Amino acid sequence: MKFPLTAAFLLGAALPAAAHPQGADTDKPEYWLKKMATLAGRPVEADLEMKGQQMLIPMDGTGRLVYADSTHYRLEQKMQQHQQGRPEPVTASNLLVCDGTTLWSETNWIYYKKPQVEKIPLAQLQGAQDLALGMGMGGMDPDPVRLVQDFAALVDFKEVKSGKGVIILHGTVKADAKEKLGAMFDDPPKTMLLTLDEKTGFPVHRELRGDTGLIMSLRYTNVRHPKREDMDHTQFQYQPPADANVVDYGQAAPQQGQKPAPKPGPQ
Repeated sequence: MKFPLTAAFLLGAALPAAAHPQGADTDKPEYWLKKMATLAGRPVEADLEMKGQQMLIPMDGTGRLVYADSTHYRLEQKMQQHQQGRPEPVTASNLLVCDGTTLWSETNWIYYKKPQVEKIPLAQLQGAQDLALGMGMGGMDPDPVRLVQDFAALVDFKEVKSGKGVIILHGTVKADAKEKLGAMFDDPPKTMLLTLDEKTGFPVHRELRGDTGLIMSLRYTNVRHPKREDMDHTQFQYQPPADANVVDYGQAAPQQGQKPAPKPGPQ
């Protein structure tokens, strides 16, 4: 299931020069990307607002991320797709839970008769990256910083602007990256806008645009950085619903009568 990622960035009055370390290269994207990088792997809790398109069909949604580390996290997403000719949007929800040894993905969709659950051992994730990318938002590790770092490596950032409490980076996708991204998006992105919290460097908003306009946008709100030992680790436990169709990718083949369900999207 492809979850396009929320729109609306906050622009405000220019920050005074004293807000930045004296002598620092704060007008260069590299300064802010390095500041952001210091948060990689740090525990985080945040709400999500998402917006985008899939095959030119508008989608939007909300979510919640609770992230302790790369093997312990919970990501909830609720999306709706606005298909032409339908009076009501098509809705879907996805839950990703990583419990330390296993990645679980539970999807509920109007076209499913029962919850669809996918299970894959973490030890196999490196050998099944494409599968993992299809199971959630952005791949194997939903750390907001690492997600941005992976994509930002394909972008040439040239513009830095100051907003009200935020720093906004704007760049274009590198020419040699467009072919690689074409397999991931219906409309290959051409530009990226990245908004960082001015104090912490946390990526509060990212946006991709292509020839058709907005491709995907994701905003994090109510961001907290709790101590790992203070987090409720029961959130990283998961038990499939009794009526779920479970596909175990740790087995050589799905159990008899089980097969991977089609991913939500236009039919």
